[in-house]
Amino acid sequence: MNQDDEFFEPEVVNEFIGKANGHAHAELFVYPGSTHLFIDSSLDDFNSESAALAQQRTLDFLARRR
Repeated sequence: MNQDDEFFEPEVVNEFIGKANGHAHAELFVYPGSTHLFIDSSLDDFNSESAALAQQRTLDFLARRR
């Protein structure tokens, strides 16, 4: 999720945080920028730094689940 994303809703974030409280595996990451599809390299919204970080965090998460 990007902090300036048109789909970023603080209420949803707060609800996630409330539900995640006490769950050790819950994580929420907010990436700098203003676009929703920052991870799609075929679009103008692509942000290589944020996409690489999101990809690494995803791989790390999956590796912990083995």
